Amino acid sequence: MSARIGLLGGYGAVGALIAERVAQRGLGALSIAGRDARAGQVLIAERLNGAGEFTELDLYDADALAQFCDRCDLVVNCAGPTRRILDRVAVAARDAGVPYIDIGGDHPVHARLAPGNDWPAILSAGMIPGLSALLPRYLARDCTSVQSLTVYHGARDTFGYSSAYDYVVGIGDGDDIPMAAWRDGPSEDAARRVVDLRLPHFPEPVTGQPYLSPEARRTAADLGLSTGTWYSVLEGERLPVVLQQVAGSRPDEVAALTEKVRRAAEFDLLGRTRHATLLFQLDGRRDDRAITRSLVVRAEGATVLVAAAALPAIEAVLAGAVAPGVHFAAEVLDPGRVVDDLAAAPAIVHLSEHDVALDALIAPDEGSL
Repeated sequence: MSARIGLLGGYGAVGALIAERVAQRGLGALSIAGRDARAGQVLIAERLNGAGEFTELDLYDADALAQFCDRCDLVVNCAGPTRRILDRVAVAARDAGVPYIDIGGDHPVHARLAPGNDWPAILSAGMIPGLSALLPRYLARDCTSVQSLTVYHGARDTFGYSSAYDYVVGIGDGDDIPMAAWRDGPSEDAARRVVDLRLPHFPEPVTGQPYLSPEARRTAADLGLSTGTWYSVLEGERLPVVLQQVAGSRPDEVAALTEKVRRAAEFDLLGRTRHATLLFQLDGRRDDRAITRSLVVRAEGATVLVAAAALPAIEAVLAGAVAPGVHFAAEVLDPGRVVDDLAAAPAIVHLSEHDVALDALIAPDEGSL
């Protein structure tokens, strides 16, 4: 009997793409859940060719959520906002004894669930957090030591309500430290300025805003970095201005700022090509030889990259390859397998690895892995 995969929020932009990939790979029977019955039924009829069932479900109805989890062999949460749902779905899955995957979650959910949980759960199985920690591990795969890492990530894309809300609340809660970097530990004095950049695979000049997130701090500690710098790459005219208003905002301003972020992103996308781009440079040593590696990933949108992280997580759990406990995706997924999935995804525009510094990639070889 095939596994029953429960997909909460499965008719959203990310969830629908994950559902399509699960169906294409024949990973199990899909059960799509959410409040919008029409959206769920359209997804099943038009994109899944009838392969799946829909359950109308309000995540805040504890009894209905528990019954849904009881019917599943794996629960994947694509609903949001993460900062509002927190561990609500994870606890229901845990109580039902069902493995759990969250494309978001990250440390607010991890802190509520760990330690002491003896059922398999994966958090941060998305783009950021997610691939932003997995792909540096891929670059470090055969290094005997790693000295430095630089990460650039940016997207010219729309924000859904949930992602915009989580972005605003995350900054407001102080989880992401703006203008900070890693220098043998968190340093708020290491990256004190926004920089103007010309980066490969970004067609126009961009603005790089340094920050240090909980995921970045985990990555730096896990890789043993001396130096780590993460940049949020901002394109367009409106969004950078709005984001300046987020730091230091009050809780009663969250709703208004969330809407401003959404509208600014939509305005900046007008007449331009949608994309999401990740750039990484790692400096380390392999035995006695110094090495520099760069990785470029560009997709048609952020949802493509989220799904590319979620699918390997689903496969790993279904294969019984994830030990009991609450894990971040970067800790338990095989980075090479994730890169293979990225290379095979039709909406990945470019994927390439180079043994040179990023500043040598202004006119990169268009070959892919």
